[in-house]
Amino acid sequence: MKIPSWAPLWFRPLVEDEEQGSKHLHPGPLPRAGDRSFLSLLFFSWYNELLAVARGRSLDQEDIWSLPAGYSSEDWARPIAHHRRLWKMMRGSRLLGLYAWCGFLRLCSELGSMASPLLLNQMLKYLSDQSNMFAAANHHSFTEGYMIALLMLLAAVFQSLCLQHYIGMCFECGAYARSTVMNLVFGKVLRLQSSSIQDISSGQLTNLMTKDAAKIQEFILFGHNIWSAPFTAAWVIGMLLSILGWPATAGIVLTIVLIPLQSYIARCSEKFRSETLKYSDLRLKIVGTTLEGIRTVKLSAWEKEVEKKLQAIRQSEARAIRNSAVLLSLNRALMDASPILVALATFAIYTLLGNELTADKAFTSLALFNLLGHPFTVLPKTISIVADIKVTMLRLHALWDQEDNEELHMKVEKDESEVVVDISNMCIGWHPTRNDVLNMTSKAQRSLQDVSNRSRSTEEISNVVIKNANLQLRRGELLVIIGPVASGKSTLLASIAGEAPMQGGTYQLRGRKLGYLPQIPWIKNGTVLENITLASSSRQQDEDDFLAHVVRVTALEDDIKAWPHGIKTEVGERGIQLSGGQKQRIALARLLFARPDVFVLDCPIASLDSRTARFVFEEAIMKTIIGSGATCLMSSNNAWMLEHVNKVAILSKGSLEVTTVSSMESTLKEAIKTSTGLVEEEEEDESGGGEDSKKGGGKEKSKSWSSGKSEKKRAGKLPLTTYNFYFESATWRLTLAVFAFAFLAETFLISKDLVLSAWSDSFVSSSLSNSSAVVSNQSAKISRSNSLLSTYAILCFVAIFCQLVRSLSLALACTNASQSLHDRMLEKVMAAPLSFFESTPVGQITNRFSSDMDGLDFSLRTAIHMAMDMVVTLIGSLFLLCLREPPLILAFTVLFFVYREIQKLFEKAATELKRLDSTTKSPIFTLFSQTVDGISTIRPLKLEDKIFHAMTEAIDNNTAAYLSWAHVNRWLGVRLDFMGALLTFFTALLCLFSGIGSGGIGLLLTYAITITRTLAGSVRTYTQLEVQMNAVERVQEYCNLQPEEEEEEERQAKARALIPPGWPSKGEIIWENVTCRYKQQGPDVLKGISLHVRSSTSVGFCGRTGAGKSSMLMALLRVIPCASGRILLDSVDISQLPLRELRSRIAIIPQDPVQIAQTVREAVDPLDAHSDSVVASVLEEVGLIGKEAKEGEEVKLDTPLKEGGVNLSVGQRQLMCLARALVANKKVLLLDEATAHVDENTATRLRNTMARLRRKHTIIVIAHRLEDVAVCDDVVVLEGGSIAERGAPQELLQHEEGPFLSLVKELGQSTATKIQTIVEEANK
Repeated sequence: MKIPSWAPLWFRPLVEDEEQGSKHLHPGPLPRAGDRSFLSLLFFSWYNELLAVARGRSLDQEDIWSLPAGYSSEDWARPIAHHRRLWKMMRGSRLLGLYAWCGFLRLCSELGSMASPLLLNQMLKYLSDQSNMFAAANHHSFTEGYMIALLMLLAAVFQSLCLQHYIGMCFECGAYARSTVMNLVFGKVLRLQSSSIQDISSGQLTNLMTKDAAKIQEFILFGHNIWSAPFTAAWVIGMLLSILGWPATAGIVLTIVLIPLQSYIARCSEKFRSETLKYSDLRLKIVGTTLEGIRTVKLSAWEKEVEKKLQAIRQSEARAIRNSAVLLSLNRALMDASPILVALATFAIYTLLGNELTADKAFTSLALFNLLGHPFTVLPKTISIVADIKVTMLRLHALWDQEDNEELHMKVEKDESEVVVDISNMCIGWHPTRNDVLNMTSKAQRSLQDVSNRSRSTEEISNVVIKNANLQLRRGELLVIIGPVASGKSTLLASIAGEAPMQGGTYQLRGRKLGYLPQIPWIKNGTVLENITLASSSRQQDEDDFLAHVVRVTALEDDIKAWPHGIKTEVGERGIQLSGGQKQRIALARLLFARPDVFVLDCPIASLDSRTARFVFEEAIMKTIIGSGATCLMSSNNAWMLEHVNKVAILSKGSLEVTTVSSMESTLKEAIKTSTGLVEEEEEDESGGGEDSKKGGGKEKSKSWSSGKSEKKRAGKLPLTTYNFYFESATWRLTLAVFAFAFLAETFLISKDLVLSAWSDSFVSSSLSNSSAVVSNQSAKISRSNSLLSTYAILCFVAIFCQLVRSLSLALACTNASQSLHDRMLEKVMAAPLSFFESTPVGQITNRFSSDMDGLDFSLRTAIHMAMDMVVTLIGSLFLLCLREPPLILAFTVLFFVYREIQKLFEKAATELKRLDSTTKSPIFTLFSQTVDGISTIRPLKLEDKIFHAMTEAIDNNTAAYLSWAHVNRWLGVRLDFMGALLTFFTALLCLFSGIGSGGIGLLLTYAITITRTLAGSVRTYTQLEVQMNAVERVQEYCNLQPEEEEEEERQAKARALIPPGWPSKGEIIWENVTCRYKQQGPDVLKGISLHVRSSTSVGFCGRTGAGKSSMLMALLRVIPCASGRILLDSVDISQLPLRELRSRIAIIPQDPVQIAQTVREAVDPLDAHSDSVVASVLEEVGLIGKEAKEGEEVKLDTPLKEGGVNLSVGQRQLMCLARALVANKKVLLLDEATAHVDENTATRLRNTMARLRRKHTIIVIAHRLEDVAVCDDVVVLEGGSIAERGAPQELLQHEEGPFLSLVKELGQSTATKIQTIVEEANK
């Protein structure tokens, strides 16, 4: 169909070329085919195709139409990204023009709504005149009535079309504004300094991407109310003055009084809303750190403690939410009461002054008062949203004012002998820490901005790690940086990679690209292949050979063979299904595959056993990196590397000294090894480095891997069990009170309108009487009028009271439900097995605690309130119309069947689209979380654009799903509005022939117009309720998670009775023919293990990767169950004990030293069970405070910890884990690679500590460093899940063909001699 030339621009359909997306009516998701005509877009019929698909099957992301070209979040954000203020961004955005069209449509819609009371007035006057003239039989006289009825139909259709297109375009503007803000926030995070990212919690950043972006969208949706509400109110007031005269000023004065009161209540509510955001940020921060360190939390049995902490914060948050909800309920009740009170005051004064309140005046005024109710409703909410926007703007501006990370500028030159890294007289350190920068006042933010705008000077670095650093490195050279724990090795490497500030002096970097591997490697959720090839834009065929080479030199071949899906195996969130060594090797493989010119590696082989470490060093670093002419800087604690390197950088007490190995005297080398704590291992013979050195196995070769699962989207209608689940959480008493008072309020509202009808008829009957009767009955008429006025007033006040009670009951019911559901979900999530966290992305879990809980706290309450209003109003109106005009029953019956068909067609599609909207949010949160974690890896490899485009795609997918849902709602609105308009038309025609009084006719027409508005809103509101209940469904899913162990009180009590007082008092552990497997039908990872660990002894487990060392600990902690056999701890079968009781009585030092506390004090004593002096003494014992602490390594009890403890070195975090285990003073102590990230001096101190403890505790050690095992009383060598050898270290060293001695010999003669010395010293 060709477009009419008169059609305005915003009604033009999609042109043939879809690339010209900016020229069509609604710039939302585009239909791939089908009707694109003018009428199709006018009535939203272009969505018939999608509705038909939804009727036949469930919708998937592929069914959603794409956004038009030029409407991606990146396209919106790019032109305004240089601004730092939101209003400047919006002023320069194309959205402003689109939003102006919204305003024009809103004006047309308001004019259409204003026509309804005017036409109602004309119809009532006409019918009143016809009644007075007794001309009902004159057909010619009905022409005017027919015309008025037809105009009422046309006005309703016009108003509906304008309103639906206005709402549709507002949703588009809001969605694009939200996506733009999310895009800008993510782009800023990619540019932020690493120190700034540490200053801002992940919870705050998540809120910026969710709640604050949603507030911008909400402002767009309600923004036009700022002018339209006063405009409508002014017009209504003018009409009331023209109809009722100056008595209408009573209602006007009351209006002027009520609006400031509502605004004041809204402002008070916003204070609690701001308080809610503060608690929400803190809660999400703790949720994030807990999920990051969930393995430590589960194995240490801290679930209940974390629950208590989160519940305490949530209770404070819920208190603020409840206070805000009560105030909003009062405001809502006041909004509902405003039209009633205004009408009562006006009618009372009008009649008491002797005026006759005829039907045309009464019901026209009533329609105007109802129209006046809309400004009453939306204006305070809009003011509240404006207050919200101010807070949101401050938070966004605080983020955008943060200083950007300096981009790495690398010069590309062809000189092979050039200096690649050139640092001269630089100070290296960290900027001052600023806490809660997003919640500062505007004055504090301006001060912060002033500081950020100053040129950076040396004084601005509060934590100077290295002073006057000088370093030069040429192409093809290898520099190894050595130094004790916390000497600044990681800071130096981070600064070279551009992730730590350098000040003063000069810094030059030459080459195409730099690759940085931090000490804690970053692994994204995905497959092994996706992690390795992340830096590649697209894998070409010729890259497959290089990929195979990278896999080989990083010793991943055997791992890949052992994994269920090979290189396409999912690694889980943060690589949770990988060992520490596997994470490091995959991260190193990613750097090798990216082929940078400069490699910056922070302890790349710390988590590897000695054979694998040597193999990776020789093949990956020496042959692949250095052999290709690239430059490499790396930190290490391994002394044997000194023989292979060109230069060594020695860090000590803030100074950096660079020297060549060849110029170092042997005595100097020994002194360096002693002072820096290097691990002495001799290079193995060539004969010993064959195929065995490449046997890097899996974490456990037979482990049951869980694929990282994407967000599930349920299909079909929301089950009634979800509603029942929610109402039970709210308590049935409050739920029944809400419904009871809602129906009572509607009953009294209808009753007052019936009284008004009789009241107006009384004046008509009086005017039709003869003059003598009027005079004689004047006193009776006044008495009847006053009586009806009193009845009307009583019914008004009773209805207002019922509305108030309903609103308050609903507020309390919804806050109770959200609090109950949060606590139940938290309890179930914390009780879930580790396999759940291994297979579920953190973004999905975080989404439940952020976006879904926000919906339960706020949006759902509004949806329930609106749905209840619609239902009771619709039922009451239909009942009244059918009672007064029975022929309307036939019209209602026909409309009901049409209504039902439309509802069925719409309901499934809307529910499916809303679910898609919810599920497409999880990839955004997951990618955002992963990007924040891996920012130091992403930026040096120049992966920002790739990650940014992935986020843009995720945001656009969500926007497309959201707008599809919004447009389908408009499709419904147009059709139901048309049905309501027809109903009003039929009612008006019936009134022409009806014999009822003008008051009754006014009542019928008023309620017919009410049904016109209510009918369209009923299905839409119900569907909105259902899609908001989708959050309940998603929370319910987590509330039904299968716990790791059923906590039945009776069984738990019986199990606790088995535990002797003080258990375990000896620490004796016995494995009796234990066989374990990760899956019930999977292969055995432990095969008939029988082992007796005596009380107060230390046992070291060693063996090659995948031998079953970690499985021994996992079986003891019941992470994996025993398929056969049993494990006894002090003669108690651990399988009979409650899981929490078992784990809480065993201390474990994990391989990944993640910290989830806020301070050092809390990290060492998370249960707050010991005094400060005890905690301090333990910290002194491990060398973190006091005389034993090295310079730069000392901490204090109140030292704040950033998320994950990233403001401390990995070695310091490892020492804190040891301190935590010592403070707990458990009889059984498990050490899983406890020395992997510390230097040799620190490792020696740890071994000496263990030697002192082994007479008091039973210690089980897993270590790649055989020196750690050599200090134990017994050594157990595992091979393939079985015990290959067991005995005292000195005995095993005498077995010439024994497995333990073979492992020792592989390390070289000097290392074997060192281990022999350690064994002899330990025996003393």
